Amino acid sequence: MSAIKINEIGEVIRKIRKEKGFRLEDLADENISPATISNIERGVPHVNTNKIQYLLDKLGVNLMDIPSKMEEEANKMKDVEFQLDSSHLLWSLGQLREALYNLEKLELDDAHPLAPRKHFLKGRCYLTEKKWAKAERELYYAIKLSSQSPLSQATSVEALCFNDLAICCYQQNEIEKALGFTNQAIDSYQESGDAPHLKFVLRCNKAIYLDKLDRVNEGMQTIQEVWDSIDSEVESKHIALLYWLKAEFLRKMGILDQALHHAQQGLEMSRRNGYNKSILDFLNTMGSIFSKAGDWKKAKDCFRIAINAREMFGDTRALATTYTRLGVLYMNESNWDEAKKTLEEAVNLSQDDLVRLSYALLFLGDFYKKQGQIQEAVSYYERTLEIIGSRNPRLEAKLHLRLASIWDQADEKEFQKHLRNMYEIKMMRERKEVDIFDEME
Repeated sequence: MSAIKINEIGEVIRKIRKEKGFRLEDLADENISPATISNIERGVPHVNTNKIQYLLDKLGVNLMDIPSKMEEEANKMKDVEFQLDSSHLLWSLGQLREALYNLEKLELDDAHPLAPRKHFLKGRCYLTEKKWAKAERELYYAIKLSSQSPLSQATSVEALCFNDLAICCYQQNEIEKALGFTNQAIDSYQESGDAPHLKFVLRCNKAIYLDKLDRVNEGMQTIQEVWDSIDSEVESKHIALLYWLKAEFLRKMGILDQALHHAQQGLEMSRRNGYNKSILDFLNTMGSIFSKAGDWKKAKDCFRIAINAREMFGDTRALATTYTRLGVLYMNESNWDEAKKTLEEAVNLSQDDLVRLSYALLFLGDFYKKQGQIQEAVSYYERTLEIIGSRNPRLEAKLHLRLASIWDQADEKEFQKHLRNMYEIKMMRERKEVDIFDEME
């Protein structure tokens, strides 16, 4: 019997047992244990078929009646799948209340093969609503149920849940935790599952988190793991995202010609397919490439094109990166009025995005430091520290360095405090990342 067929038989047996009012212990004897009965009902593939027949006899069910009951259960399963598909569609359309209402109406006990997917979708809805605790609770529960269901293990539910947990952490600026959950998602991903695109999504997300942690070489390696399997005939948002990430890593590695080549290819792919969000990302990257190459005119052109087309991008928070980078460019030109105005707009646009807000505040602090307005600079740096807490060690260390440079020669106590904080962050990162054998000759 295939895993799916065994699972279908198990579901029928479970329904019959419950209809007859039996507990697992009521049917167990010296020939069949409660654990074996549970395995049969959950569709565990290696169960002896003689045990299945024995259980059917104890339930007073004729094996000849099973096909019709299986057909009945299959129809019920299709109805449940339709409700879940409808809820997923409602979520994708932004109809979160309706999606959650549909899911709450769907009464599935924990042993139902589709129960993990129900809890996953509830978690995804709560994640979109930024109800972090509720989202995490549903996603953890879906993972627990999935680990107990052979049918779920053959799908991508578990990997999807770990991926959404990572996104939940990322949106709360907990980058290290996001990376950890993404690694768990990659480990649990089934190549033969029902979401082949997830292979690319997970690598993209992992690379994004590594980028935020300034682990550029690891990020590039992550992209290369799937780069050769890209089908150039099948363009998608995920493929465009891979091109953007590769361009970003090449930019940070100083390989600007190749970075620009991949950014231009990705931009053209996004233009052809109407991937407006990707267009914005590529314009930001190209602007940064030109800026690093010293071609500030082309850099400003890229950023201004993005700003002038802001209506087509929908979520204006994404433009916070554009304004931040343009503001930094104005600072480099000593165009202080435009720099201040542009960085303040970046802060306004990123109020609901802690990651972007952190960087906008950081550079606004730099603006005031360059202007000699030290108290304002300290205020912005400390506000950024308050936002990120200890969730982004790399950015936290940069902020302490800036504060230490301000207090050097001015306040020895504050200077030493920030140096101490930098040292503790460095030691903490080394304890996490360094294998002791790496330091042996």
